[in-house]
Amino acid sequence: MVHSKKEGDIYTILKKKASKAKPQEKINFKEYLLQEIVNNNIWTDEDLNTLFESTRTKYPDHDKALINEAILYVKSTIL
Repeated sequence: MVHSKKEGDIYTILKKKASKAKPQEKINFKEYLLQEIVNNNIWTDEDLNTLFESTRTKYPDHDKALINEAILYVKSTIL
């Protein structure tokens, strides 16, 4: 298991970045999730699950099916 190289826990990192997206914004959630993983060195199962839940919470007005599809894609790609 690879651990995060950043100081602080993933909850703190994601909370600092949290901001509500505008509902009309078109977001590529696959790209967004992969970019967050790389930028924050997120590799543990716990940190990944936190990222996924944070994404669901951060974008409540977006299509849940698209978000879940992106999460499944990322899980199958990196696990």
